[in-house]
Amino acid sequence: MKYPPGGDEFVKKLLLSCPVLEDLYVEQCPDDNVTVFTVRVPSLKYASLYKSHDRAKDDKDGMHILLVVSSEVLASPNLRALKLCSYHNKDYPRPCWSEPSSIPKCLVTSLETLKWVNYEGYEEEKQVAAFILTNANRLKKAIFSSDDSNDHEKSEMLKESLSSSSPMCSRTCQLLFD
Repeated sequence: MKYPPGGDEFVKKLLLSCPVLEDLYVEQCPDDNVTVFTVRVPSLKYASLYKSHDRAKDDKDGMHILLVVSSEVLASPNLRALKLCSYHNKDYPRPCWSEPSSIPKCLVTSLETLKWVNYEGYEEEKQVAAFILTNANRLKKAIFSSDDSNDHEKSEMLKESLSSSSPMCSRTCQLLFD
């Protein structure tokens, strides 16, 4: 979608004008002109963030937008479920993720479900996953799926990698791999 000039600010104001928004689906498509997507909606409970396959093929920013958006969405204090879906472009370098300076309120008070589709275990993905798993003390379920879900060996390797690098804050959280 093409937004008016200053598209980032337009989206921020648009979302702020939705005081009862509870469910948000964001897909970054090839022609989008918004590079930073600020989501600070106190009423938000469910968020699904996608980077379209076409955008990933043509875009040098890899997962950058997804990582920025996920850290902004985590600022929504009542968020109960977060779904991340990305496609990886192996031709371009992957960006670094910057850990927030403080723990987002939703990790402490409300996030119950994390679902990450196309999780491949890249370093920046591990950092984001570790941050969420280490700080989300109400998390009940963390579900990760890979591009190649039929590869049992790869799934086991990703599960082991996440389990060993991310001490989970929530004692009741189920770590699942699809």
